[in-house]
Amino acid sequence: MTNDQLIALLQSQNLLAPEAITKLKREASLSGRTVEDIIHDGRLVDDDQLAQLKASYLKIPYQKINIETLTPEVIALVPEEVVRSYGIVPLEKRDGTIIAGMTNPDETKAQEALKFIARRERLNLGVYVISYGDWQQALRKYSPYKSSVAAAVKSL
Repeated sequence: MTNDQLIALLQSQNLLAPEAITKLKREASLSGRTVEDIIHDGRLVDDDQLAQLKASYLKIPYQKINIETLTPEVIALVPEEVVRSYGIVPLEKRDGTIIAGMTNPDETKAQEALKFIARRERLNLGVYVISYGDWQQALRKYSPYKSSVAAAVKSL
């Protein structure tokens, strides 16, 4: 979803005042950041509400992530670099299908990465829209592995 599409969607739903929209456009053009990043950092719109809005627009279901259900087996399906680069989180593996959450499910490179992983694992693919905040929480599940590796290297 482009910055302009997201801004138009926010305007149509009256989620931001016209002055806030103008400021948002200006900040995005000057900083080179995405509108969604600016919205998240400034807490201008609730993450879940924004994700639901995107899901409705893209006609892809929205899923709230329950961090407790992200098991090490599921996390291992998608490498951390892919998760960080493309805003993808593996949610579960069920009945020969990998269910993944994406912050930007319409991004072509993210789709290709996820399809490659599904083919490699010989799994079907299911996709949900997730919020930016949920994605960041899920990233923390990958962090313990970093500290374990660092501790192992240090002990050597």
